[in-house]
Amino acid sequence: MKFVKHIQRKKNIHGLIAATLILAGGISLYSNTASSSKLRDIIESYVADYNLSGLAVVVTRDNEVIYEGSHGKKQPTSPFATTDRSYIASVSKPMTATAVLMLAEEGAIDIDAPITAYLKDFTLSDGRQEEIIIRNLMNHTSGLSSKTYRYEKDPTHSSSDFYREFQKASLASEPGTEFSYSNEGYKLLGVLIEVVSGQSYGDFMAKRLFRPLGMTETAVFGKGNVSVDGYTSILGLTVSRKETGSVADAPSGFILSSARDVSKFLQFHLTGVDVMGNVLLSRETLDQMHKGISDVEEYALGWMTYNYKGIEGYRHPGDINNFAAQALFIPESGTTVTLLANKNHFVYSAGVYNMIVDAIVASLHEVEYSPPGWVKWIILLYPLIILGDIASSIFDTLKIRRKYLKTEAVEKGQLLKTLFSSAGVMVFVLAGIPMIISYFMNRGVTYAMLWGITPDLLILMFVSAAFKLLHMLMVGYKLYLIRGK
Repeated sequence: MKFVKHIQRKKNIHGLIAATLILAGGISLYSNTASSSKLRDIIESYVADYNLSGLAVVVTRDNEVIYEGSHGKKQPTSPFATTDRSYIASVSKPMTATAVLMLAEEGAIDIDAPITAYLKDFTLSDGRQEEIIIRNLMNHTSGLSSKTYRYEKDPTHSSSDFYREFQKASLASEPGTEFSYSNEGYKLLGVLIEVVSGQSYGDFMAKRLFRPLGMTETAVFGKGNVSVDGYTSILGLTVSRKETGSVADAPSGFILSSARDVSKFLQFHLTGVDVMGNVLLSRETLDQMHKGISDVEEYALGWMTYNYKGIEGYRHPGDINNFAAQALFIPESGTTVTLLANKNHFVYSAGVYNMIVDAIVASLHEVEYSPPGWVKWIILLYPLIILGDIASSIFDTLKIRRKYLKTEAVEKGQLLKTLFSSAGVMVFVLAGIPMIISYFMNRGVTYAMLWGITPDLLILMFVSAAFKLLHMLMVGYKLYLIRGK
C-alpha cells in the first residue's frame, strides 16, 4: 500500500488545538495529586524490592503530565532526572520507522518497494537483495536474521562502514514468512534515510523529528553525550560498566534521549502533530504504523502490540548491556508511559521493567494488578544456582582426583566414559546453551551478547567448561599412565 502524499493539506485547526493541549499539559505537572502519589509508591516499591539503580518515569493522560518522577541514582551521588540524557536502546526503532514514513508521505519512498529501488548498489552474498521489501524491514520479516549473519559493532564504524560490511549477509528465510528481530534491518533503514534525504541520519532526525517535537535532550550516538552511568547485576551485585556503541548503531538502538523527550514522542503518536500544530504524519499513516501488523507476528511498523487485561496499546521495549527503556501509549485512554533505567540484566528487561509498566497501567485504568511470581524466584535462585553449580564442579574435581589419580587400579572403560561425558558437557555448555537461547529469542546469540544481557550466566558457562576441561586433562593423564604400564 502506498501512503498518502497530501500531508501539507492536513495542517488545520485540529492540529493547532492538539498542539495547544500538548503544551498546556506539558506545564501542568501533578494535577492529579492522588494518582501521582499512588504511582510514586508503586514505582518506589519496585526500586526497593529489586535493588534497581535508577529510574526516570513520565506518565501522561489526555496530553497532561500526571506523573514525572526520579527514582534512584544516575551516578553514586546524583538522582536520575527525567531530563537526563540516557540510552533508549531499541525505542530508537519506532523513531527510525517514523522518519521512514515521513519520507513515504512525501512520496520520496514507497515502503512496498524493494530496498534496491533506492540503494542501487546494495547486494547480498546470495544475490537475493531485490527480495527485501522496505515494509518487511520495518516489521522484521525481511528474511534477514542474526542467526545467519551478525554484524559485529565497531565503535569506529559509520553507517557507510556498516553498509559495506553488511553486504556479506544472506537471507535466512523467505521474506514475509518468518519474524526474526533484526537490528541490522533497522541500520539498513538508517542508510535508506540518508540516501533518500541527502542528509546524515542524525541531521535528518534532528531537523525533521526531534526539533519539531521539542525533544531538546535527544540526539543520535556521536552527536551528544550521556550523563547517566550504566550498571548490570552479577550474582545479585550491582556492577558499573561502560556502554559501547557506534554511529552505525543509532537507527536500531543508539538514539540518546530523556524520559521527558520520549514522552513527547509518544504523545506525538497519539496526535500526529508537532508543538506548533503542524501535522507530521497523517492519521492514516499513524494507523498503518500502529495497526499494520505482519501476518506472522504482533509487530507493526516499528511498534509491538500491548494488551494487559484487555487494555490495548502499542509499545516498544529497549535494552542494551547496561540500560533499558519502556515506551507505551494507549490510544483509547490517551495514556503514555515512559520508563528509562540505568541498570540492566535479562531478569530486569524481561521481567521487572515490564511489571512496573503493567502496574502503572493497571493503576491508571483501575484494574487489579497481578505480578508474575517467576521474577522474584529467578532473582532469588539465579545466583544460588550459579554458585551451587560452581561448588558442584569443585566437588566433582576432588572426586575425580581421589577416584582416579589416587587409585592404582582403574578400568580403562570407566576412564573413557568420564572423558567423553566431560567433553560432551563442555560442548553443550559452550555451544548448546547459546543455541537454545537463540532459539527462544528467535535471533542469533553470541558470547558478547550473553556478556551484555546476563554476564553471570556467561561466567558460569566458562567456569563450568574450564572444570570439564580440567577433568578431561586429569583423566587423560591417568590414561597416559596406564598406557605407560
